[in-house]
Order: sequence, then C-alpha cells, then structure tokens
Amino acid sequence: MTAAALRWLEGDGLKPDVLSLLDYIDRFGVRAVMGKDTLGAGEMQAMIMADNVRRAWLSRNAYRDKDGAPNWAQWAEAYPDLSEILNYAIIAAGKDGE
Repeated sequence: MTAAALRWLEGDGLKPDVLSLLDYIDRFGVRAVMGKDTLGAGEMQAMIMADNVRRAWLSRNAYRDKDGAPNWAQWAEAYPDLSEILNYAIIAAGKDGE
C-alpha cells in the first residue's frame, strides 16, 4: 500500500483505491461511499498507511529552508516521524537506489 501511494505521488502509477475511497469518505461519509456504517480494521489500516505516505510526501515537497530552497535533509531532521514513513515507502517501492 505504501509503495503504491508513493508511486502515484511521483507520477508512476494510478491513485490507490484506498486513497480514492478515503477522499470520498471524507467528503460524503462512510455510508454513502461504502454502503455500511463502519469500516473494518483492515480497511482503516490500509487507508491510514496510504494517507500517511501522502502527508509525508506533501510535507517533504513543500518544505523550504530559510533561504527558500528545498532541503530534504533539514526536513528529515525537523520531521523524523514523517521521514521514517517516507523512507519506508521508498524502500517498499524499490526506489532506494534511484
């Protein structure tokens, strides 16, 4: 799930269904989208994992140092939890050596 989210964010694949579902649920509610009142634990976990990758990626790409330049090393120091999530997704997507 994390790899698929990262690939999509980097323009290398389709938006994962769980992110589309999450976006629709945020907008219309669980019942309207899923036809039931609650989500299962697996559904929620997959949505959270993919959304965490999206949040980390967006945060990293928006980060600028005091001079206004992108600085991913500073971002990683400032946001270690998000950095860990993104690093996990990069490895899962097989992009660690690119």
